[in-house]
Amino acid sequence: MEPKIVSIPAKKIVGIKRETTFATDPEVTREIWKTFMPLRNRIPHRSNSCFLSIKVLHTPLNMNDINYAYEKWAAVEVEDFEMGTSSELSTHTLTGGLYAVFIHQGTASDMSTFQYIFQEWLPNSNYSLDVREHFEVMDDHYRPDDVNAKEEVWIPIK
Repeated sequence: MEPKIVSIPAKKIVGIKRETTFATDPEVTREIWKTFMPLRNRIPHRSNSCFLSIKVLHTPLNMNDINYAYEKWAAVEVEDFEMGTSSELSTHTLTGGLYAVFIHQGTASDMSTFQYIFQEWLPNSNYSLDVREHFEVMDDHYRPDDVNAKEEVWIPIK
């Protein structure tokens, strides 16, 4: 499973965010998507029909710390930050830069792609992890419990 190496510009996003840790991530993720999905069609100026699941890091990623804190987002990309009528929505500018892009096929709870990235690919690559947003891109037909579901996994590298 070799990634595409892609450089992207900054992207504007609108969505729901919550502080979480690896320990609380599954519950927080369900909560923010449950809140976000009814609001998604009220967001003007969407760039595309895809959804983004984003981790905004405050410090270098520590996969071994179950209490590692970060901001989790359920979001969409927009052309500008006009948010419509919901006060629950927040804005963020996704930092541009170099990313390794992998395709994950399977359920959202299947961690095999992430294990491969962090235990095999990254340590054996010429890249190191950058302290920027990690995110996944899902199309509008994505179903988290579908074993055939596909999503792009974007890992910030330098």
